[in-house]
Amino acid sequence: MPDLGFGAYPDDFERARKRISEGWGLAWAPDMQDWDLCNADARLLPQIPHALQEQLYSPAERFAIVELALASMDLRVEATGEFGVEWEALEKELVGNPDIYWAPIHYWAGPALKGEEGWPISSRMADIYRGLPEAWK
Repeated sequence: MPDLGFGAYPDDFERARKRISEGWGLAWAPDMQDWDLCNADARLLPQIPHALQEQLYSPAERFAIVELALASMDLRVEATGEFGVEWEALEKELVGNPDIYWAPIHYWAGPALKGEEGWPISSRMADIYRGLPEAWK
């Protein structure tokens, strides 16, 4: 896996999740597994484009925001079949920063890349994965 540049991973990443949780009123605990899935909520999606445009977040915090957005988007698509306007900002962030988001792109695309149905967002994530430079595949 490429170096995500988070420094003292996972410490930086856990601090990022904690900061996002505190600022956004989400659940967080040091031993929490699947933070993104536990906090996923389609009602969070409208704040994602703005959050990704702000320069207030570190790379680790942006990663946590995108991780949360993907899990929330998956819930929305499962419930409504709609990606909504937030998908464009999320896709732009993913495509523009494969060095940061390689792991979630690969994770969510995985089933579709294997020809399986997977999660509701898997096919779109597979399209993003296929568009990555060969060095990231």
